Amino acid sequence: YNLIYELAKKRPKWRFVLMHREFYDDHWKNLENGKNVDVLHMIANNVAIVFFLMLNSSFINTVLTEIIDPLPQGIKKFLGKIKFFLLYSRILPDADLFFDPVGTTPFNNFYLPRVTLIHDIIYNDLPRYMYTAKYAKKSVEAAARHSDTIISVSKFSQRRIREVLDIDEAKVYFVHTAFAKRLKKPLAVDHKAILRKYGLKKNKYIVYPSCFWQHKNHSRLLQAFAKYLKQYNSDMKLVLMRSFTEKIAFVYDLHDLADHVVTTDYVDNDTFRVILENASAIIQASLYEGVGMTVLEGMDAGKPVTASRVASVPEIAGDAVLYFDPYDIDDMCSAIHRITSDEDLREYLVEKGREQVEKFSNKEKMTEEYIKILESVMQ
Repeated sequence: YNLIYELAKKRPKWRFVLMHREFYDDHWKNLENGKNVDVLHMIANNVAIVFFLMLNSSFINTVLTEIIDPLPQGIKKFLGKIKFFLLYSRILPDADLFFDPVGTTPFNNFYLPRVTLIHDIIYNDLPRYMYTAKYAKKSVEAAARHSDTIISVSKFSQRRIREVLDIDEAKVYFVHTAFAKRLKKPLAVDHKAILRKYGLKKNKYIVYPSCFWQHKNHSRLLQAFAKYLKQYNSDMKLVLMRSFTEKIAFVYDLHDLADHVVTTDYVDNDTFRVILENASAIIQASLYEGVGMTVLEGMDAGKPVTASRVASVPEIAGDAVLYFDPYDIDDMCSAIHRITSDEDLREYLVEKGREQVEKFSNKEKMTEEYIKILESVMQ
């Protein structure tokens, strides 16, 4: 959202057509300076779905590639435009660039410039923690092959993409995602009411804001938290935000944590900010991150953060967090104790956290770097 907002503002003569499902329309209703931003609903009718499935099937793509690749470039581009038009009849087949912000979009053989954003390659590095590793591998590798340029979101991801994908290293750039500060301090929100709703008390809980995906490491975190409660006779609670409650209920029984773990599922930004601001600390227990933006969100809320020393997290967090080994239950338990009890450490991390957030808050720099890349590909 912030990238499109900044790009549309800085390039008012460009036309942006966002392709997504109708469900996401609310994200764009209040977009300022968005006169050059249009929305195309990807799945609008059955005919479009049939065309999409046919023209993007693996078999059809392979056959078309073998037939079309030997043809002159002008003919290939013309046929690519026809395919583009058949897939999206509401878009004129004269696009200058296709930008894929997720790295798994199976739009190949367009024969028009393409820039792909690949956040990470966890499918390769930790495949057993992914439900769809085979699909992700196939999609990312296909997207990389058909892209003129790839953008990664961290130096870590850039290095892994270059090491793993069979592509020209020179076309893999990295642009740090600017911290959006979407969680602004709420002005007219009743903090006590929100805490009461979830059975929380100020500074008596730690927060792990993360979806319940396998690599987010909830199981080890719960084991470490159970050990922490018993070893230090603590009454602290653990808040799991944006989790799927029904999937983690069984884990509570394993560690007798029903009275010490709170789940919120998805909440609005004001509620999220209130829960962060009133926590004792923020924890990030993931086994793998392309960026790890929640670490910065915890720092921005003025809270000490403890996090896994893995993947891109040290690059993003610097020396502003207390690190632990996410595979080591004892080490995680010790980190939880220190982050909630060592006042000198807490004050140090809060101060360092403010400095670290500022390093990643330059949206102007991010936007200019994207524009430079996009314009170079379109030339």
